Amino acid sequence: MNNRYTQPACVALVTGAASGLGKGLADAYAARGLQVIYADINEAGVLEAAAAAGSLCEGVKLDVADASACVALIDDIVARKGRLDLLFNCAGYAVGGQAQHITVEDWRGIVDVNLLGSVHCAMHAYKQMVRQGGGQIATIASLAGLLPTPMSIPYATTKAGLVNFSHTLRCEGAGLGVQVSVICPSFIETGIFDNARYRGVDKAGLRSLIPLPFLTVEQAVRKMLAGVDANKATVVFPLHAHLMWWGHRLLPVIPNFVHRAMMKKIRQAD
Repeated sequence: MNNRYTQPACVALVTGAASGLGKGLADAYAARGLQVIYADINEAGVLEAAAAAGSLCEGVKLDVADASACVALIDDIVARKGRLDLLFNCAGYAVGGQAQHITVEDWRGIVDVNLLGSVHCAMHAYKQMVRQGGGQIATIASLAGLLPTPMSIPYATTKAGLVNFSHTLRCEGAGLGVQVSVICPSFIETGIFDNARYRGVDKAGLRSLIPLPFLTVEQAVRKMLAGVDANKATVVFPLHAHLMWWGHRLLPVIPNFVHRAMMKKIRQAD
């Protein structure tokens, strides 16, 4: 295990920390004794989450789509605490539906939050970590960022962008002491379906298309922390996610056939 960024003196920033995976990860770092800044656009939720986590934690409202707000928060953390050791990008949401039903506004909104929101935080944190001689950045992408995901094209596109962004930043940061990981899980029981935007399909309809088991937040957090602690470049889980990823890389005709069959079934039902 990499213990460099798991000590009580470390300062961590977790976005999307009012609920779901963000809260689960922030709570886990708080339990380790780190000083954790919980950040989320849901001010009431994030303040409550941080207060419950202990005296070393604090909650702040943050809209990751606002680049200046991300910069200001990280500057404030460094000014008050002297450093920022760990950034975990968790903020994001989904847009579900067939491509022809997705609007320009849908694309702009999800790119601003899922992709640019993580970039805003990561790039300013990265500069600080280079100055201080080290740090760790982890970003939640998705299995959807590693293989085609029909009915979720904006979400999959932003997550694929985060995968390449993280891999490239890892290459640059390796010689400067900055560790970078990207997390690509399969489905997890979070509030993402409740908070998603739907176009031509509803929540029940979209979930019914998923034949795979869902992990709990607690199970997912354990897998994520193990991968990040080990400084893995790409953390993919559970086993079926690995099999799907490798299957797409080695025999893409099989998942492509499955996807085409799924879309045919959906259109017949319309």
